[in-house]
Amino acid sequence: MVSFDNFLGKIKGMNAEAGVFHAKVRSYELSYSKKEKSFLRGEEEGYGLRLIKDKRLGFSYGNSLGDGLLEMALSSSKANEVDEFNSLPFPEKVERVEVFDSRLIDPVSYLKDFVEQLSVLEDTVNVLGIRAVGGYSEIEVKNTQGIDVSTRSSFLWLGVSANYKGDEITPEVYEMASSRSLSNVNVKRLINDTREKVEVMKKRRKLSKRVGEVVFTQKALNELLAPMITHGFSLESYKRGATPFEQGQFFASRVSVRDDPLMPYSAWSREFDGEGLPSMRVQLIEEGVVKSYLSDSYWARKAGVKGTHSAYRTYRTLPSISASNIVLEGNSFKESNELYIDQLEGVHTSNFVTGEFSVSANVAWDGEGGYREIVVSGNIKDLIEGIVGFSKDLMQYGKIVSGKALVKGLSLI
Repeated sequence: MVSFDNFLGKIKGMNAEAGVFHAKVRSYELSYSKKEKSFLRGEEEGYGLRLIKDKRLGFSYGNSLGDGLLEMALSSSKANEVDEFNSLPFPEKVERVEVFDSRLIDPVSYLKDFVEQLSVLEDTVNVLGIRAVGGYSEIEVKNTQGIDVSTRSSFLWLGVSANYKGDEITPEVYEMASSRSLSNVNVKRLINDTREKVEVMKKRRKLSKRVGEVVFTQKALNELLAPMITHGFSLESYKRGATPFEQGQFFASRVSVRDDPLMPYSAWSREFDGEGLPSMRVQLIEEGVVKSYLSDSYWARKAGVKGTHSAYRTYRTLPSISASNIVLEGNSFKESNELYIDQLEGVHTSNFVTGEFSVSANVAWDGEGGYREIVVSGNIKDLIEGIVGFSKDLMQYGKIVSGKALVKGLSLI
């Protein structure tokens, strides 16, 4: 196979710029469903080539470096328009922050143990499925401008889904946890949360009262806020006029929101972004004031601002702007007998340009028991404006790092 240096050197000799994203992933998956276990082992490797020739962008991907990959990228560049902002970034110093758990190189025995621990749920609930996934990835990013970085990251994901079958079948409750390390997942929490939520949903009734305030769990915040913040705080969205958030906008809740890709153990953390630039913390909202947007090198160059190194990609895709770990902070509140929203459906139907949403909460409860589906409607700006405070049980669920959020001003029917 052609070496990186020879491959990039050849492209540089053509008066072109090029960057290669090389990924190798090895994963192991153990699943349990309907009392049957299955095991999958996977390995994938690929190269994504981004090429800029005469200010035209070309892209191709494949399983090896070589003339075929180069020819496909050159061909695709000829079909694209000239863009003066097409250029690849130069190197910056990368700090080593990732945590690698060597036990996840061959995690099969650990995955079996996790599945066995989660199987205890069968004593009290109807388990629909259990999955345990572990492994590691190796990433390299090199370009003709001098970027040459690599990293190795371990990963672990656990998930369980269950319901209750009795006089009435309850909605499916699912719980998950992810980490870079075997030592940083709380299996006991997964078991307790699943059992308690299935139990509370056994007694459901329709919402028949006006509710002024509602609590979103970390799971619900992840399902609703993570995709809307990722889109709404993209510099591309802002420059295209496709976001409800304006620079300098003020929220009376004085909530602070930051993107933090440098958190140890988090599955969404990264030493460098998809372009090989060092990851950095970005304050999106500070004390209620919109401060910044996330960007990759292209949109930072196009907007004439300093980039935030927030590009995400796989070897099959070009870089796109994405959040990592979204940390929410603000005033605190003490939990009592509020209405809790835990699981949402239909977030994909939201209007990401205006921020409007109308979603179904199929897992919701208060101190008297569960509720049948509740429709929650509003605007992402109203939600942030209406945050009264956060509970003190700070935890990460998906991309969200937060306490539960007490919110006022939304429509619930």
